[in-house]
Amino acid sequence: MKDERIGTEYEKEADEKVYRIIIIGGGAAGLYAGALHRPGKEKGLILERMDEPGKKLLLTGAGQCNLTHAGSIRDFIPQYHEAGKKIRTVLYTHANDRTIRTFRSLGVPSFVRDDGKVFPDSLSARQVRDALTERCRANGYRILCGTACTAIEPLNTSSAEYSFGTELRGGPVSSRTGRFLIRAGKRTFTAENVLIATGGASVPSTGSDGVFFEILTGLGLFSGGLRPALTPVYVQEYPFPQLSGIAFESARVTLYSRNGATKTEKNSRTAALLLTHRTFSGPAVLDISRSAETGDIMKISYLPGLSPETLADSLASEASGSASENTGLVSEVLKRAGYTLPHRFLRTQIVRAGAKPSANAAETGKKVWRKIADILTSDTYSVSGTGGFTDAMATRGGVSLSSVSMRTMESAKYPGLYFAGEVLDVDAATGGYNLQFAFSSAACAVRAIFGTEEGNKEDTGEK
Repeated sequence: MKDERIGTEYEKEADEKVYRIIIIGGGAAGLYAGALHRPGKEKGLILERMDEPGKKLLLTGAGQCNLTHAGSIRDFIPQYHEAGKKIRTVLYTHANDRTIRTFRSLGVPSFVRDDGKVFPDSLSARQVRDALTERCRANGYRILCGTACTAIEPLNTSSAEYSFGTELRGGPVSSRTGRFLIRAGKRTFTAENVLIATGGASVPSTGSDGVFFEILTGLGLFSGGLRPALTPVYVQEYPFPQLSGIAFESARVTLYSRNGATKTEKNSRTAALLLTHRTFSGPAVLDISRSAETGDIMKISYLPGLSPETLADSLASEASGSASENTGLVSEVLKRAGYTLPHRFLRTQIVRAGAKPSANAAETGKKVWRKIADILTSDTYSVSGTGGFTDAMATRGGVSLSSVSMRTMESAKYPGLYFAGEVLDVDAATGGYNLQFAFSSAACAVRAIFGTEEGNKEDTGEK
């Protein structure tokens, strides 16, 4: 997956050419854009700062690549928080079913897991990355790795803001007038259109370290405010370092902000939960992390749908006259209610409630049973912080959606400049939603730049 530079002759030709499109960033959005459309005789160029494209893509879904989510695209909207309604058009234009068909056309069939997540049949993120890069090259794009964009200079100095919606068949009028000089160290390239797909600031080791936002700031396209999203939440007095690796298929995590004597719910999520050496993780925590701040209160129910009162009454009732130990009795009561929790975890929680796991359940009083019920259904912690960008799977913040057309992904300030993926102020819950936005926004930009006709097979992914 190295770049295709073949010496000084090619470099001279590449540098002097006026490209119809230059894609900055060879990640999920950039590669998908290159895979969707053939530039024809006017070759395209993809600039990637790392030594190979798609490094972050290789990590998605724990290396298995959760491509998107199944179900109606309408159900996707709430997963994008406050950005959901704003990007509705983007998602509807190139929805999850089209993403699945596109990858099938690339030789990457997929399946839907029980939880609705869509994965390639191979469960290989590398296959996904390689299929995209191969199609990009087949479409006439050159991928220059180890080539970081260091500046973007609009050549049309009179590129004033224009109103959205000036579109004709074959693409918006504005995209025909945009010309840019792209600097990459000592090399320069000229492009009619530029698609920025540089990612955010999460997982900086893969190249998306947020440095490119300095260039966008210089262009007046970014005003700061990046935060980690989909990252672990740390709490004071974390009690489970010895239980690292224990996971719960479903837990409800609710985050509250404390304002004096009152608490205001900030976010709540019911999903899988993971115990690590240092803190809580897994989708239930990752999905609320974007809202977490030091001093917030986080409550966890390991038994979503079961109230502490109901559980306490059942425990006290079953304990009367029982010969079981506390741990065994709690486990049996939970099983009858349709829940299963690991014995090691139950023993730890019983100790935290002030009881002995091996004590006779008949000798445990109602007050203790209520404490055990509370700690299983409303375990309460004070947030001490969240993971940084190194631990984060996504970035909160980016180029404001108000400065970009949600029909074309084109900049209002610089005609011919487009955006796709995490560089925009869009972050979503886990489950394939972030990748879907990367693909959808890339498809919208490609459509705007090259124009599409009814039934365009390359755009839909159909053969």
